[in-house]
Amino acid sequence: NVKAPVLNLTGSEIVLYSSGSARNSGISRMELRTDKAMILNLGDSESGTAGGAIQLQVTGTEAGSIALSAGNLILSNSISDRDIIFKVNDGGTATEVFRVDGDVSAVLVAANKKLMLGAAEESLHGDGTDIHFSVGANGDINIPANIGLTFGDDGEKIEGDGTDLTIAGAK
Repeated sequence: NVKAPVLNLTGSEIVLYSSGSARNSGISRMELRTDKAMILNLGDSESGTAGGAIQLQVTGTEAGSIALSAGNLILSNSISDRDIIFKVNDGGTATEVFRVDGDVSAVLVAANKKLMLGAAEESLHGDGTDIHFSVGANGDINIPANIGLTFGDDGEKIEGDGTDLTIAGAK
């Protein structure tokens, strides 16, 4: 029992109401275009009820969603151990910048893409072999007092207490 979508024109609003399944109704695509602001309301504006999510489905199975929960925007991949990939158009080429890796629950920044910290000249990145730290002119990389920098299995350590620098190594 498919109900046809209803288009309601009131004053300055255009509202499309749809209920039921569009499957087998001949509707294969819905396109909305505007040169003004567009609002996708996931609640009942008349009763003030909030909720709902935008679901992305593949053959009827949820693949992901965009939802609101307690004021937080949640972007979710529903497929086990799969990633959420962020790409940009860099000079005409689709380029991955980073991904949220669902298999290991980690954020992965693509090789040679910088994680900028406050300014473009303050960054860190990896090239697959080394980790690079960059700071601007006359900048420093600051390690707080009583925090050590260890090597290997902690057998070698450099640590400062704000006054003295200690370099220790296993013999």
